[in-house]
Amino acid sequence: MADRTDGADTVRGEQPPFRYADAKRLAADRDPAVRARMAADPDAPLEVLFFLAADPDPDVRTAVAGNPASPHRASEILAVDPRNEVRLALARRLAALLPGVDPRAQERLHAVTVAALERLALDQLATVREILAETLKDVAHVPEGLAATLARDVQRAVAEPMLRFCAALPDRILCEIVASDPASWRVEAVSARPTVSATVADAIVATGNEAATDRLIRNPGAVLSNETLFGLAAGAGPRVARQEAIAIRPNLPADVAHRLAAFAENSVLLLLGERHDLTPDVTDAVGRALRRGLESGSGSARANRLFQTGDLDDDAVAAAMDAADREFVLTALSLRAGFPEAFVARVLASGDPLVLTALALRARLSMTLCVRLQLEFAGVPPSRTVRPAHRVDYPLTDAEAGRQLAGFRLMAR
Repeated sequence: MADRTDGADTVRGEQPPFRYADAKRLAADRDPAVRARMAADPDAPLEVLFFLAADPDPDVRTAVAGNPASPHRASEILAVDPRNEVRLALARRLAALLPGVDPRAQERLHAVTVAALERLALDQLATVREILAETLKDVAHVPEGLAATLARDVQRAVAEPMLRFCAALPDRILCEIVASDPASWRVEAVSARPTVSATVADAIVATGNEAATDRLIRNPGAVLSNETLFGLAAGAGPRVARQEAIAIRPNLPADVAHRLAAFAENSVLLLLGERHDLTPDVTDAVGRALRRGLESGSGSARANRLFQTGDLDDDAVAAAMDAADREFVLTALSLRAGFPEAFVARVLASGDPLVLTALALRARLSMTLCVRLQLEFAGVPPSRTVRPAHRVDYPLTDAEAGRQLAGFRLMAR
């Protein structure tokens, strides 16, 4: 802001300069465009700008609200102006002004600025509040009350930036907000803050909000106590995404890694095995668990795991065929075709190439795998094998496949 005093007697922004009396005359001009130009002039006398803050024309008041040289007394008037555009202009200016106002060196200016901002933080126009939140979210010394008001706003576009980024919000207020609306986006916003204390992290976990908890675990700036992290690992169960999030946490405690290794999926064990900060005993435990998983996992269990993660594709089925893993292939066909395994087993045992082809089409296997299914898993002689049309396409339609399967089901009863 320019170095201004109430005793300024000239307007220095025009060439040639004119005197204070000229500024007063222009401020009283009948033409609102003339008054608006004076209201926007950063070199206008403070008394004139204060006078223009009550001008009947909203364009003039908007110009005063946006003028960086406006006297702080004018902000109190403009903060309750009936016109939206006036309050919007004031919100933009004051939000940008606050970081440069030293509350100790400019106590009066700071107090009036904050008072006006607190009024605007309750403004009926959401856009006004959004401007404040977006501007103030990165300001380190926002007054606590102002920050809390914006963080509790009903509008997500207002509250979320403050909840995610505002360093001025103390843990006490963050915990209150999290506890007051545990299932909401507010909890997720807090869990994504650049830094989350252990106290706030525990409050987030206590809500039971799964999405927020997963985000918290993946947040490298979140402090999770050993006890909290161990509880999350113990409760992860079959949720592979949560297991993985814990497995890649920095500085993973040894007891948490041990607990995770006792039940984690192979993909998670591999993540643990890639870490270089685990103690030798933990590394050995992970290795043993991984070998057990690879050796003892049934074909059916592995097919089910891949299906749950969306990875039960043609490559997985082809690999099982290469390994002659009949159990895997049976379960994969059942899951992909949507038929009970008992029905799939009867189709394979029938040796009927047309029904087998219908099943493969229903399971959306490639025609290449369909031929292998007939030859290698159903014992169909090469001379009777259904071959692809045009080298790659199935020789029957979905409707024809459906009729084949329906007829086989009736005959097999």
